[in-house]
Amino acid sequence: MNASRAVPYIAALCVLAAPVCGQSPTTAPASQPLDQAARASNTFGLALYPHLTSQPGNLFFSPFSLESALAMTYAGARGQTAAQMADVLHLPAGQVAAHRTLGRLTRTLSTPPADAGYRLNVANALWVGEPLLPAYTSFVQEIYGASAYPLPADPQQAAKDINTWVAQQTHDMIEELVTAGALNGRGPGGLVLTNAIYFKGTWASPFDPKQTKQAPFRVDDKTTVQVPMMWQSGQFRYLQTESFQVLELPYIGKQLSMIVLLPGKAESADPAAGKPAETISSALLTLEPDALVSHLAQLDTAKPRQVSVLLPKFKLDTSYELAKPLVAMGMRDAFSGQADFSGMTNDGGLQITSVIHKAVVDVNEEGTEAAAGSAVIMLRSARQTLPFRADHPFLFVIRHNPSGTILFLGRLVNPKA
Repeated sequence: MNASRAVPYIAALCVLAAPVCGQSPTTAPASQPLDQAARASNTFGLALYPHLTSQPGNLFFSPFSLESALAMTYAGARGQTAAQMADVLHLPAGQVAAHRTLGRLTRTLSTPPADAGYRLNVANALWVGEPLLPAYTSFVQEIYGASAYPLPADPQQAAKDINTWVAQQTHDMIEELVTAGALNGRGPGGLVLTNAIYFKGTWASPFDPKQTKQAPFRVDDKTTVQVPMMWQSGQFRYLQTESFQVLELPYIGKQLSMIVLLPGKAESADPAAGKPAETISSALLTLEPDALVSHLAQLDTAKPRQVSVLLPKFKLDTSYELAKPLVAMGMRDAFSGQADFSGMTNDGGLQITSVIHKAVVDVNEEGTEAAAGSAVIMLRSARQTLPFRADHPFLFVIRHNPSGTILFLGRLVNPKA
């Protein structure tokens, strides 16, 4: 990533190797509020967040990218697999309307007004390595606008093709999301579903680079580092809660903003003064959905106030393997031999083998430059085989199945007797 680019942008991407759908797109209600799809994505992201905080240090990911990719996978899930995925993704179980609403939200996000002052685009693609059910393919193409491409049998070529598409959609911010090793699954075929989000914009009120100075940043009670701190004073929407100072930094057009939640009070020049590191850390470990929604609602109605903003320039580069967190959240069957994705293929013999998420962000005087990539790898795998070794004495019956009548009952102790 070229951190010196003057114009900031955000790109987020999701890759899903797996089958997904089979519900008729003709049965959905005509409309549903888009905020339901946004609420589902937000709630999923906030539920995932505490699972990621178990790793020390910085954290950065794209809830919408993951929600979109996993939702398209959920569309092809059936039975208990579908029920678990719907619960984790906070989507109504078995409702095509939920997919339609998420698809409409995707189109709304990717078609900003001509005078918006920023660029935001969402793209989906399907990389097909085996025959898919026509109902599934039509559903994903209609609802999510996914283009279909062949998935080469050679893992090296498959990874190259996918990564080329990813690089194009993210303006080369993410050049390698999947590896050949990740696509070298347990058997032929498979499916990779990619979702890419791209944003480009600048602060509505940029920081003056001449005001950026080296200043201390307190990591904890024992560690302080010197970092370049940006500064400006201006009118911004601001909220003081019991735990946080909340500040909105809008981008040009003001349809998109960065919301900063800073633990501590505003009584001094150092908001964290007198607040022990463990208290600050605990405030960052979880984000209660209801509390955050309340904070943002209050911020939306707050009048702009004069605020002196000191914000560090920073770059984060993160990566996560999300299989364990998603299983812990309740998405168990999708990652096991019990996975039921029969809405994608005739036999549904696919399961998620890994979920990889990479994210990068660069915050500077001009604005924000970021990219996120998610790979949900679903490949054809051997079904879980349960051992049944009749190598010791056993009982047996011969039954008339329609009536359930046991015609014969036996016990075998020694086959050679």
